[in-house]
Parts: sequence; structure tokens; C-alpha cells
Amino acid sequence: MRTCTVLILVLSLTIVSLDKALCQTPADKGQDIEKVVVGTNEVVLDAVVKDKKGHAVKDLTAADFEVSEDGVPQEVRSFRLVTREPAPLNEPNELSNAKPGGNAANNQPENTKTPDAARPASSLKGPIHFGALALVYDRLSPNARSIARQASLSYIDGMRRDDFVGVFGIDLSLRVLHRFTNDENKIRAAIEKALSHSSSTYASATDQISDLQDQQGGLQNQLDTGIQGASAGNDPSATVGAAAAQQQFNAMTLNIAQGFERMEHNQKGAATIEGLLAIIDGMKNLPGRKAMIFFSEGITLPTNVMSHFRSVISNANRANVSIYAVDAAGLRAESSDSQAGKAMTRLGQARARTAGSNSDPFGSMMQDLERNEDLMRSNPDSALGDLASETGGALIANTNEPGPRLRQVDEDLHSYYILTYT
Repeated sequence: MRTCTVLILVLSLTIVSLDKALCQTPADKGQDIEKVVVGTNEVVLDAVVKDKKGHAVKDLTAADFEVSEDGVPQEVRSFRLVTREPAPLNEPNELSNAKPGGNAANNQPENTKTPDAARPASSLKGPIHFGALALVYDRLSPNARSIARQASLSYIDGMRRDDFVGVFGIDLSLRVLHRFTNDENKIRAAIEKALSHSSSTYASATDQISDLQDQQGGLQNQLDTGIQGASAGNDPSATVGAAAAQQQFNAMTLNIAQGFERMEHNQKGAATIEGLLAIIDGMKNLPGRKAMIFFSEGITLPTNVMSHFRSVISNANRANVSIYAVDAAGLRAESSDSQAGKAMTRLGQARARTAGSNSDPFGSMMQDLERNEDLMRSNPDSALGDLASETGGALIANTNEPGPRLRQVDEDLHSYYILTYT
């Protein structure tokens, strides 16, 4: 009886073991294997190469270029020269008569140059027939609007038939004055519309703040004089009391002006940056090199906006949009560096006067440091220059006639190299 019980138990365990073994199919084992998928992205670069005289260089090969990312050399996968011959606006619209894959004028392949050693990228097989340009006006004063109007119309005079131009205005919001078109009359009308209306005015509080700081200095001198008189045996109580009271009220007014100035700077800077980001994002899907002519009297970049400003540069580079920044203020009677220097001097003097004060010196010091940073970035050439130089464009400043220098934009749009790497 005991032998039968043991035999039945052994047979039961064997059947259970076989059942588990049969249930373990290859599919179950495959579920335990983690799949790792590695992908690569193709990066497209455009490059404009000029000689010392400013003429385009068109005889380079892929071996003449060296591309690196984060300091690591990259292999150029494809390379070609894109050139488009001038097509004045008074000629028939060849875009409507062009056959796919051929030149619009004679149905011949586009004038491109591809070395035998380079492998063309799949996304760059077709010719590039169009040039895209955005004209952007950033809240301009009456004098700046006049300079921008003259320069814009001068550029349109030399426009080509395959150039498509969009007109935009940045104020408290982004205004689309006209969509991208190659109709010269519509572009001119949009330019006139953009520059015929005044922008929202922000009266600069810099002069007012400087006056209040000077008054604070004068009141402090009165207090010092009264204290010295008291040490000499005089009774300066009335003078000292009046000066101290006036200094307190003056400090309140100064804090109000500085606080509202910070709010204005944040609002202006955010509106400009978000407008630029929106325009760049809309242009990113068009192949080839694109350009933006940005008319501004300077971008306000407080600390809260600075990180978004760097996003404009990185997004423009990814979208192959080069920014040509024009300081529309023209020639200034006093340089921005000089104005900022005077303001920083006053700020330092005010900081020295309140260094021994017991009225929240740490909070006041932090505000002064932030204002000092804002003043250092107040030079229009600083932010506009960064936009231009770091996106492959150019800064046009210190001139009341920027029109002739905008010819560079047309040249850069119609003769450039395209490189790709993965």
C-alpha cells in the first residue's frame, strides 16, 4: 500500500513538470529579450563662403569643409552648391510653367554642384527654386519707421521672381501684414501698412530714474552737511529732518519707477522673442536657406527673458533661417554704451550711499545687481549682433541708409552650399 502511494506521487510530479515544460514556448522566451532600436538624424547645414572682396566663392569641394558637433568631427554625407540666376520681377512668372525637377526658365536641371565622392541625401534630391524672406518690424519710433521704410522698399526694387516675402509686425502681439508672396505690389502695400501706424509707446524711464537718483544724492549731501553742522555746535534739526523726510519719499518714488520699468522690460522682451520664435517655426519646413530682415531699435533682455532669447538662435539654426538685424535707430547723437555707462555710474553711487543703511540692504542690493545686468545688455548692437552673428546673418548698424547693405541678403539667398551629416 505504501509502495503504491509513492508511485502515484512520483507520477503526479512528473506529469506536472512535463506540463510546465511544454507550456514554455519560444514565444515566451522572446518576451524576455529587450529590443534596443538605434536611430540617426540627418542634419542639414547651409554655408555662405565669400572672399576678401565680398564675392561668393563657388568652386569649393566637400574636402574644403570640416564639420564638428560638440567638438567631434563629423563625416559630410552630401554636399552641393546651390545657385539661382537672377530673374527680375518684370519677366513672366516662370514658376507656373516649370516642370517638376527642372529649372523654371528652360526646364534644365538646377545649377548645382555635387562631388562624385558625396552621396546625396534623400531629402535634398530636388532642386530648390524658391527663396523665402521675412520682413519683421519690431515696434519702431517715427524716425526708425522712416529708415526701415526706405530700406525695405529699396530691397524690394531688386527682388527676383522666385523670391517670396512675408511681412510681419511685432508689438504687444504678432501681426501678419501679408503672407509670403512674390507679388511686388502686395509686398509694397504691406510694408506701407506696417510702417504707417505707430507702435505702442513705452516712455523710457531711464532718464526719470536717473533724475531721481541724482535727487537722492543731493538730499544725502544735505544730510551730511547738517550732521557736520551739528558736530560744530549748530542746530541743524530742521534742515536734517526735512531732508531725511524728502529722501524717504523720493526713495518710494524711485522704487515705483524701477519696479514698473522691470515689468515693461519683461513685457517688451517676451513679446519680441515669442514673435520671432513663431515666425521661425513657420519657416522651418521650407527646404534651403531662408532669411529674416529684422528691423529693431534694440531688444530688451531682462533676466527672465534671456533664456528664451537663446532659443531664438538655436531654433533659427535648426530651421536654416539667417537673421539680418538692422538697427533702425540709425546714427545716434549719444552712443548706447555711453548712456549705459552713465546709468551704471549713478547706480554705483546710489549703492555706495545705501551701503550702510539698515532698510533691507540685501533686497535692495539684489535689485541693483539685476538692473546693472539689464543696463549691460541695453546696447542694441549686443543682442542684435548676437542674433546676426550666431545665425549666419549680418548686423547693419550706425547708418541712416541701410538699404545698400541689404543687397547682401539677396546674394546670400541665391548662392550657398548645402551640407548634410548624420
